[in-house]
Amino acid sequence: SPNRVRDAHFTFRSKRYGFTPNKGKNFIHGLVHSIPWNVIEVREMMDRQDPLGESIELEAGVDFVPGSPHYELFPHPHKLRVAIRVGNGTIRWTYTVDNQVGTTPIPFGFGLHPYFRYLGPRESTYLRVPATDWMEAIELLPTGRLVPVGDTSFDMRTARSLAGFSIDDVFTGMKPTEHATIEHRSAGVAIDLLASGDFTHVVVFTPADTDSFCVENQTCSTDAHNLAFLELQEAAHLLVVEPGQSFTGWVEYQIRSIE
Repeated sequence: SPNRVRDAHFTFRSKRYGFTPNKGKNFIHGLVHSIPWNVIEVREMMDRQDPLGESIELEAGVDFVPGSPHYELFPHPHKLRVAIRVGNGTIRWTYTVDNQVGTTPIPFGFGLHPYFRYLGPRESTYLRVPATDWMEAIELLPTGRLVPVGDTSFDMRTARSLAGFSIDDVFTGMKPTEHATIEHRSAGVAIDLLASGDFTHVVVFTPADTDSFCVENQTCSTDAHNLAFLELQEAAHLLVVEPGQSFTGWVEYQIRSIE
């Protein structure tokens, strides 16, 4: 699960899972963030009819099997695959949670945490995030309360400059028909952050006095498992892959010129 897990544990269907705290008393960034992945294949894509044109793709994976440290913490046999494809000014990340050999459900969230460097002055960098709701949080952990962005000072439905705008917050209500956009107006460059419909949440992290910021597409809220346990599923959007099934989603960064 992306981002923080409150008190480094959660309960799913009566089973408690515990982790070693690595951010104060909480657990951050999930089980597969800081472990080795296996490169499965690197392939060239030559289809000129494809929107990405000539491109290259790397596929990597992590298997949850007995004997691995991550399996001991989450003892459910399944496979995680990520394919990263680069071509035609576009980077596409596709993930798959494969539970076809599993016998138990896999509750999961998937997120990306890219850092975007400022290309020019911060005041000329504009961000649009068409989320509908801001998630109230205490110490960066959402309470489950959703607040319409129009009732907050965090409304980014219209592009706003990041000058003086320093937040680390979770938003929800993202839809595949509308995507976040970063505009580096002084550099004449924009980045569109497209995503499949499972990416309902986004974390915006714009720290002061740094040379970069983050726009993090997520399939769920921070601390999603614990919110779901409290029956706050709209806020959590915890996804579950049942035995014999797989689930796939994607995020695509498209880079283009602007005037």
